[in-house]
Amino acid sequence: MFAQTEQGWAYCIEAFGDIHAGATVPPVNELWEQVQQSVALDGWQAMPEITDNSVRIAEIVNRFEKIERESLRPLIVINNGTDVQFDRDKLAALETEAQTLRDELNALGGLPDETQ
Repeated sequence: MFAQTEQGWAYCIEAFGDIHAGATVPPVNELWEQVQQSVALDGWQAMPEITDNSVRIAEIVNRFEKIERESLRPLIVINNGTDVQFDRDKLAALETEAQTLRDELNALGGLPDETQ
């Protein structure tokens, strides 16, 4: 069973397939097909009252993973010495975004112990 977040992600209320309860799944994730299967069976459920910041923390962690992937190309071309200003600017923007997310994550209390 899933509820839809304001960002259009799926919040897993009850474990389904490979998705654990409490997980958030963005539409671009490979598990989205399982979300669609569940929604076809049960429809979207109401978003449960969440007293902690688990959804936002999961979103931040997901964005960190994307930032790591997006940083690879600029890092490779900079390392090879074939970079242009765009690559340096892109890397700087990703570093700034990552720092902003780190600050927000720290303000939310950091990662739960089981995910560190």
